[in-house]
Amino acid sequence: MEQTTISIIIAPHGKSPIAPDCLAAARKSAGEDAEIILVGDFSPREAAAARAKTVHPVTNASSAAARNLGASAAQGDILLFLDSDIILAEDAVPKILAAFRDTPCGALAGTYERPALKTPLFSQYQDLFTIWHHAASAGDGGKIDWFWTSIGAVRKEFFDQVGGFRENSKAEDIEFGFDLSGRGAKIIMRTDALGRHRHRRTVGAYIASVFREAAALTDLHLHKNRHFGLRTPYGGWRNIVTLPNSYFMFITLLIGTFVPSLWWFNGVSAGAALIHSFVINRRLYAYITAGRPFFFRGFLFGAFVFYNHVGTNLIVGAAIACGFFRYLFRRAAGALSKRLHD
Repeated sequence: MEQTTISIIIAPHGKSPIAPDCLAAARKSAGEDAEIILVGDFSPREAAAARAKTVHPVTNASSAAARNLGASAAQGDILLFLDSDIILAEDAVPKILAAFRDTPCGALAGTYERPALKTPLFSQYQDLFTIWHHAASAGDGGKIDWFWTSIGAVRKEFFDQVGGFRENSKAEDIEFGFDLSGRGAKIIMRTDALGRHRHRRTVGAYIASVFREAAALTDLHLHKNRHFGLRTPYGGWRNIVTLPNSYFMFITLLIGTFVPSLWWFNGVSAGAALIHSFVINRRLYAYITAGRPFFFRGFLFGAFVFYNHVGTNLIVGAAIACGFFRYLFRRAAGALSKRLHD
């Protein structure tokens, strides 16, 4: 049987520099013969240390364009896309190759390792939230209909058939997954294909990231997934219930705080918070706080998670509204332009 080959394509993640041990971990996981391609301004010293080749995209190229450039230079049967702040587990590549060998899939997505307790709080929250929703979004046999470029692998033949990532998209990996699924390719979630996320998320960066991703996903759903099948990385009925509940909680708390005669609204807000935490999202919070001492890193971190989750939902709601009205404006502008030309 002919051996399946893999090409690892590492692209910069935003403006973050490459993690010092990203290349070494990729080489150790993939083996000596695997092809590693660095996309961007990596130093010759870094490339030589990992026995990797470097390709340079044009200035200000999008992340999708950079990954497409890396894919065009790849020779492997499997393309593994990796962000430059991901430290692959040693067994990640063997598990990915085994999945393609044993499962009739066209692509797969991995996920983050559970972060260490010493990791900055916002980074812990983001990683744990991502891990939970990746696992929760998978259907029978781990099937998903989205892709994830932080740790995502695809057969090169399917990548070429779809035409790569759409370079003008704000959610190119999710859209790429929709394109693959639309062509009948099976995508699976592999929660055992792991990488450690090296980042230090600040409050401002987190808010900007959440808003940008939610607005992009809204636009993508309205254009490509209008049946709103909620099998996205952050989909599911809990999000549909939690988001309006977060707004209800926030508004009633404001009313009870700033209108003294309606002090009882604070009690209503507290009731909504209990429903949010212990009914709708109890499994999420139990997962996120697992393995921590009860009080300082259990209860207090749980409170941190709760307030961040509610705050995230408020940001997501604003982004969805922005994306929806932007979609309506573009439709109206397009219809007007067509009428004028006719």
